[in-house]
Amino acid sequence: MPPTPPTAHAARITGAQRVLLIRPSALGDVSRTVPCLVALRRALPNAHIDWLVNTAFADAVSAHPMLDAVVPFDRHHPGSIPRLLGHLRSRRYSLAVDLQGLARSGLFTRATGAPRRIGFANAREGAWLGYNEKHTLPRDLHTVDRMRGLLDAAGFDGPEDLTLYVPPDAAQEVAQHTAAWDGAYACLAPTARWGCKCWPVERFAATGGHALTTGRVQRLVVVAAPNERDAVQAGFEAALPQDLHDRVHYPHTRVGTLMAWIAGCKALLGNDSAALHLAVGLNRPTVSLFGPTDPARVGPCRWTPAHAHAANHVVLRAPGTEGRTIKYRHCKDDDTLMRSITAQDVGDAFADVLDGASSDASPQNP
Repeated sequence: MPPTPPTAHAARITGAQRVLLIRPSALGDVSRTVPCLVALRRALPNAHIDWLVNTAFADAVSAHPMLDAVVPFDRHHPGSIPRLLGHLRSRRYSLAVDLQGLARSGLFTRATGAPRRIGFANAREGAWLGYNEKHTLPRDLHTVDRMRGLLDAAGFDGPEDLTLYVPPDAAQEVAQHTAAWDGAYACLAPTARWGCKCWPVERFAATGGHALTTGRVQRLVVVAAPNERDAVQAGFEAALPQDLHDRVHYPHTRVGTLMAWIAGCKALLGNDSAALHLAVGLNRPTVSLFGPTDPARVGPCRWTPAHAHAANHVVLRAPGTEGRTIKYRHCKDDDTLMRSITAQDVGDAFADVLDGASSDASPQNP
């Protein structure tokens, strides 16, 4: 489908303009910001569009065909910020859009000096001080709807396209591992940033083991952050029968190879985590488990309580959490809610998804 003509607002900055999209983190949120990139490209087909993103997450968007360049931000080295601010000023952006809405992203927006600097009027930490165009969007919207709503209000409408693209080098690296494999594999993502969002590792292992012994998949790929990998592997090996150990793989991953592993899987089982949102963008079926967080706001895009088993994304919630707002940061590592999701329910849901899934990789992957 060809790019749509610029809207009335967009027409003010047509030409060889430079555009900066600001969404540094977190990885799941970066992946869900892609519809905003698509909307900007459709409205401004000739613009040079950059994306300011944390260096560690750049692979999530670097291969997207509608993006011209990544502007990396190394959040672990604050001393790099003055250099980055100078770089932003030198780029002479015509338009900057802050989709993070926090103090640091507001500072980056202001530093561009762009004639048009768009952000949320109700942004946190005073970020709104960096904008000269502000729009109020309710905080209780789904994350994708809130970000897209900001662009809609600014005059940049477009399709809700969440498609992600695996960097070619990462796809090739993973293909070297899987070339000799027979049959399909499933991905399990048993971790999350907060312990209170994690279903017990031993239950993940049991569910995956059942998928192996029933022949629904031939292998499991268990993905976790580098600092979590060893503990997760130990938990799986303690829970699984010895004869299944050589059919379970615990790859070392960076964001690009994580995407490649997910892109080739038959389906993914995971918590509310970045792996889930990458799977949605890579067109892989999912079963996701939610306790203190609300899937109506942060779950697979377009999931609703009325369609909990719709399409390719099944969401299971902890009993009694419907309609509740729970400050999960206060729960920290209390997994009581997650433990209330039964192994039987998860096993049944995962079996159903695997039975209905194609093992073909999503078509956008090289």
